[in-house]
Amino acid sequence: VYIIYDKMTMEELVLAYQSADVFALPTHGEGWGRPIMEAMAAGLPVITTYWSGQTEYIRPEYALLINVTSLETAYKNEYWYIGGREYQHLHKWAKVDINQLKDHLKWCVLNRDKLPEIGQKAKLAMFNYFTREDVARQVNRRLNEIRRNIS
Repeated sequence: VYIIYDKMTMEELVLAYQSADVFALPTHGEGWGRPIMEAMAAGLPVITTYWSGQTEYIRPEYALLINVTSLETAYKNEYWYIGGREYQHLHKWAKVDINQLKDHLKWCVLNRDKLPEIGQKAKLAMFNYFTREDVARQVNRRLNEIRRNIS
């Protein structure tokens, strides 16, 4: 297990993905979860929280999902929060099921032979459903729905 804290160049990032067996990000919340999507596109199985932005593209067929045990206020009196103090209490973070994370990691160690197949499914999902054109269509469709609802 490696935990990377330092900023990486693109070349270092690619090498990190290529050298990994699995990508784990038990996140409290993501706007989209780009590192998760990058890892999947690189052919890695991912272990991540089923919460927030990544629920738009992760599926149990090609990801090991961590349940949310509860939600907590994301910003508790942080001075740097700029979203408007009156709405601060509405922003929630997920508390992840740590035992499930441990179980998924253990499963990966015991089932290393199954990881490439899961990673390949993840990669295919990214390349089949999340091309620039596909995402543009999805965004356009959603914007049109919103436009109809406010008109």
